Amino acid sequence: MTKAIPYLPQEYLDNCKVLSNRFEMLDLLPKNGTYAEVGVLHGDYSEEILKRCNPERLYLIDLFLMYDRHYEDIKNKFYPKNNVNIQEGFSWEVLSEFPDKYFDFIYIDAGHSYKDVKRDAMVARHKIKDDGYLIFNDYILYNNFAKEVEEFGVCYVVHELCLKHDYEFKYLALHPYLFNDVCLRKRGIDG
Repeated sequence: MTKAIPYLPQEYLDNCKVLSNRFEMLDLLPKNGTYAEVGVLHGDYSEEILKRCNPERLYLIDLFLMYDRHYEDIKNKFYPKNNVNIQEGFSWEVLSEFPDKYFDFIYIDAGHSYKDVKRDAMVARHKIKDDGYLIFNDYILYNNFAKEVEEFGVCYVVHELCLKHDYEFKYLALHPYLFNDVCLRKRGIDG
């Protein structure tokens, strides 16, 4: 991919609060709402969403391809929580099945290529409420821990969302190795 990431004018950052970690961000997001986590891994962050946000409904969306029992392990971890719904499939396809303006926030941490992040973002932006949040994990250019340097598309997509669809940074949650989270919201929304 290796293309220039567009600079963001300051007005897209004026209302951004920098946080020490992504857990603090959960403490500041709406409570008792409807949320989706796209890309679940072992469900650790899902547990934090449950604990810190007290969702009415939490949708966990993943391909569950990590190992043979991944889907069963996640299902067992969250069973019998009535407010958790596990959806298996390509994230952008599963998200497209929900009504528009359905979610209070969507946390995107599935495929990290530009193409994958873009597909998730383009669907997700229609699925959040007018005052909802799009949150992206791994706001970093490269995964330097991979055996071969792996380029991520998250930064590109986030900046495009801001510039083309009028989103602004609400929170930047830091990570010790700079695999940061960024939380976006439509510009002009108070609170």
